[in-house]
Amino acid sequence: MTVENACATWSPAFGYLLWLWRQHDPAAAKLPAVATPPDAVAFERSLAQHRMALALPAADTLGPSIPVALRQALRRRQRRLLLQSLQQTAAIGELVTALQQAGIRCCLLKGLGYVAQFGRLHRREACDIDVLIEPQASQQALSALAALGYVLQSDAACDPVEYCRYNHALPLRHRDTGVVLELHLRLANHERQFPLGQQIWRDHLGTVELGGVHVPTLSPPAAVVYAAFHGTKHHWHRAFWLVDMAHAMGSAELDWEAVLALARRLGVERQLALSALLAEASLGIALPAALRQQTALLRKARPVAAALLPCLDALGSDRGADLAVRLGLFAYLRHLLSLQSTWRGRLHVLPVLLVPTDMDRQAVPLPRALHWAYFGVRMVRLVKQHLLKRRQMQG
Repeated sequence: MTVENACATWSPAFGYLLWLWRQHDPAAAKLPAVATPPDAVAFERSLAQHRMALALPAADTLGPSIPVALRQALRRRQRRLLLQSLQQTAAIGELVTALQQAGIRCCLLKGLGYVAQFGRLHRREACDIDVLIEPQASQQALSALAALGYVLQSDAACDPVEYCRYNHALPLRHRDTGVVLELHLRLANHERQFPLGQQIWRDHLGTVELGGVHVPTLSPPAAVVYAAFHGTKHHWHRAFWLVDMAHAMGSAELDWEAVLALARRLGVERQLALSALLAEASLGIALPAALRQQTALLRKARPVAAALLPCLDALGSDRGADLAVRLGLFAYLRHLLSLQSTWRGRLHVLPVLLVPTDMDRQAVPLPRALHWAYFGVRMVRLVKQHLLKRRQMQG
């Protein structure tokens, strides 16, 4: 399983992005020079899909071997996203201060909080800000955020309590700046998927400094395990999640024994191994020594990584439908089962897959007395979606 083998299934633009990243990261294994760079439109499209612009070197530092049109495309996106990152940094300081002054415990997830732990602040794109609070503080938090100008979006605005029954985060947007905030009440839609719960506040908090404000975030081991879980949930269809893992794999300070122990306790150690194998193959970052010693774990994760690696640039969404078509329906189910380290986790795969989503409820509005029928709606829509995707791919 190598990037050279997978390149045959990737777009030239995606392969070029990975080559460019590897050429300028000191810890990455280098690749031979790309014979024919992609055209600027495809390159810009791939930058947007994989959100890699800020992870790449500054466009103005690239040499003449990089075509002018590609440097210009990269420069435009980097400038826009750097401004967005600075805006988000200011917003994080403001909203965290407001929540803390209201007596609400909070924790910054993913994004800027994650990369700040590895000294890469403003080197990662983020479309929103993710903040975790305790569920019982949600109404108080919404009031504090409303005073700052944040407004609930979509169905969450109609009935936040009902929305939170099926979703782990409330979407908000600042009415003036447009900054998007996801207010997390738990770390996954179903607590059993990532059962850290109240232990976060006692055992797994750290702090980073953003814009002069000390911001609570996940401790480094918890942040890395959550990044592996989150990327796997989304089938790694954006490469910037793999860059997150590469930062952790290249860190001399990170305690990988603690990372592995936490992943094992939460039942997501195979997802952690998958993420590291994908980062190794695509970005050329060596596995940490503590992970290399886990031969049995790696042996179970390698077939999953080998199946997913060629699909990294081919998935139009993270919903699973695209991956199910590419792998085959039964192979996709085996893929989901193989990611679980425990029998309990495997038993929950199908129930989680069949839980109705907001899109199911929007597609077929039913009175509350018939909400039990949404499980049937979900199954019918999954089958129809799979058949439609398969016809599109074949045609």
